[in-house]
Amino acid sequence: MNERYNLNSTDLDILEAVKLLLRKLSEPFTVRSDQLVSIAKLLHVVSRAPQVCRSVNASISISIRTRQEKFSFTSSWQFSAFDGKLSVSTGRSEHDPAVGGDWYNEMEWSIRPSEKSEYNNRWDEEWLVPELQYYPEQKLNIDLRSSDYEISVEDHENELLGDYGQEEDEAS
Repeated sequence: MNERYNLNSTDLDILEAVKLLLRKLSEPFTVRSDQLVSIAKLLHVVSRAPQVCRSVNASISISIRTRQEKFSFTSSWQFSAFDGKLSVSTGRSEHDPAVGGDWYNEMEWSIRPSEKSEYNNRWDEEWLVPELQYYPEQKLNIDLRSSDYEISVEDHENELLGDYGQEEDEAS
């Protein structure tokens, strides 16, 4: 069975932005080699669209925390592929020590084979951090190698994940 996604122009823009970010993550010294395996699998899924690839079940998250005076802000981006469903979500939290913090979603998008995408119509020029603006054919001017970014990968089929640093632990 040759399943396909029903993609409209917004869906194509979102998938192109995901491709740009996954390629940026694939640059040398940005992620560990065990994470790169799963990022390549996710890039394969996005590159095949509108064809569906159900064999990849993985997700990637990127977050950055910034501080301004006594306030802190965390922005996050997540892309996942599970059993053919693709989804992107972004969110932001703000914390003021005097009053506490709050988290809110900025954008949610998902699509399943043979269905229309679900989308909250919040596709802004700012969906992770100001440097990560997406316009067609724009290069991403962010340095994901910076210690300001936290990158996490979940992929239960990638046996290499979780082994990172195990040799150092066993040696001590």
